Amino acid sequence: MSHPTQIENPEPVQALKTLIFGSGRVALTLRDKKKTTYLDLNDLALLKVQCTEIDFDSGTLKDEGYKSAIPALGEYICSNWHTARFLGDFYLGWLEPIPEEDMSTVNDPDPSNQSLLQLSPWEVLKGVHCQNLDSRGIYWRTVFCLKHYGNSGPHFMCFLANEHPLKGDQLLLSEIFCIIRMTLFNMKKGESHNYQIAPVTVVSVSGQHVRIVQGYGDSSKDCIVVRKSRIISLHENDELNSEGFIRIACWLLGDPCIKSWPDYND
Repeated sequence: MSHPTQIENPEPVQALKTLIFGSGRVALTLRDKKKTTYLDLNDLALLKVQCTEIDFDSGTLKDEGYKSAIPALGEYICSNWHTARFLGDFYLGWLEPIPEEDMSTVNDPDPSNQSLLQLSPWEVLKGVHCQNLDSRGIYWRTVFCLKHYGNSGPHFMCFLANEHPLKGDQLLLSEIFCIIRMTLFNMKKGESHNYQIAPVTVVSVSGQHVRIVQGYGDSSKDCIVVRKSRIISLHENDELNSEGFIRIACWLLGDPCIKSWPDYND
């Protein structure tokens, strides 16, 4: 599989580290204020965040920056079998843990016996969480994180649960904090610390409302480029809810746009 190569010139990498560490310190300061949940224009400026839009359905960008990931549109996600299985597993997860005997399909070459995640370019990243909590409860937390399979690219996917409602015209601090935290985690990894960019895609959820937020540090512009989609509601009729569940799955199973990255080498 082709993937971004590590670069010989350390200057862009060092500039990215300086940018992300600086924004990380500001994010910690805002988080510790406790009152800061939604980010206004002044907060975004302090964080060096440049926010644009991304289409929830297709992943089409509203800016000219690097692509991060796009939702999966392949046959396996649209087939009746996998659509039905995804919905079944989704609801089953609310009721009981997945039986241990189902793990016997991990190395089964038959696609019909594999999970959707096994057919995707992602794998679960264990032991890594972003969260903000105190004695009064949890304000936000990543439910799970995914990494590009086999470390073939420095891209992460996070499912973020928020206590506070999503607002269409404002970003949550949790969304930016998650992007910064996962970028810092990536830069500390020995096999990928020299990449120029490390995109993070966040499936941000509050109650029954969901949006996509993508971000990456761009040292050439000295900012963190962030895109947010419209907010979709899963508090609809069964048909619309099913469509929403599948669209979210398409993002979680989507393809990283590696060829658009500045350090890609075919």
